Amino acid sequence: MQRWIRSTTEGLCVALVLLAASGALAQSAETKAKALFKRGQTAYNAGDFEKAIGLYQEAYQLKPLPGFLFNIAQGYRQAGNFERAQFFFSRFVDTAQPRDPNLDTARALLAEVNEKERARLSQQKAQDENARLEAE
Repeated sequence: MQRWIRSTTEGLCVALVLLAASGALAQSAETKAKALFKRGQTAYNAGDFEKAIGLYQEAYQLKPLPGFLFNIAQGYRQAGNFERAQFFFSRFVDTAQPRDPNLDTARALLAEVNEKERARLSQQKAQDENARLEAE
């Protein structure tokens, strides 16, 4: 009986240590995600959109919050990569809470980047056609 109590007590102690460690890791991930977000904001505000995107993506890996998807989409939009912006705005719209303050903005920006991507593809198609005709 004493052996069973001792092994149960040891098991509970190990479980408590592991639980405390997982809480510390979660806190650490949240702290790291916040730091990455701040660095991303600094890069974004400086116009270094590629760096901002990378930092936001790292933060999202640590803490998959929809707001990071919005920021990633904004980075791609500002960098002129409308195809990637479409993808991340769509993911944000699909995962954000119905009352998220950025939801309406994201929908409007998604419509904007959809139009810009269509225009870019149309222009590229016309250029490809002109190049083909000149080559003949």
